[in-house]
Amino acid sequence: MNQPDIEELLPAMINDTLDGAKRKEIEELVAHSPELQQDVEFMTFLRQSIKEQTEASPGELGLARLRKELALEKAAQEKRQERKPPFSIHLWQVAAVAASVLLVVQTVVLVNVINKDDDYEMLSGPSVQGAMLQVTFEPDATEKQIREVLNTAGVEIIAGPSAAGVYRLQLTDETRAQESITYLISQTSVVSHAAAE
Repeated sequence: MNQPDIEELLPAMINDTLDGAKRKEIEELVAHSPELQQDVEFMTFLRQSIKEQTEASPGELGLARLRKELALEKAAQEKRQERKPPFSIHLWQVAAVAASVLLVVQTVVLVNVINKDDDYEMLSGPSVQGAMLQVTFEPDATEKQIREVLNTAGVEIIAGPSAAGVYRLQLTDETRAQESITYLISQTSVVSHAAAE
């Protein structure tokens, strides 16, 4: 065998892919040639270095690390599920139930209070009983003049003024109804209009 044929077969011998007879022949030639021995040592070293690099490649280490992290995360998730109550209560659900109960209680209380209140009056004023009068005052009349006329006539303001400037008055003494209206009409410097409802 010549030198180029042997050099081509050396990698096959190092990788252990040669059959028995060829392998023995090349091993005998390598044993008698220092140059071939150096080539075999270099190729063996090179093969071992490449093998170590592939065994500890970052891709495999990264994959192993990823698998380990996934296993740890799965174990942690299983622990969290073990600690969970059989049913999950969310804070918003509790708040919604509490708000609903509060609304029902408030409605019941308000309905009962309104139904039991015998002295219920409208917010716009007391419930009116008896004779009512409507009055408009002169624009230049003072508050003092208006008060004196109303006190003398025996009436009090219960509503007003409306958008048209009309006041509603109630008589304090119903026996004097006609006298009060006559008096109010006579006060032309303060009262511009007075009439019974």
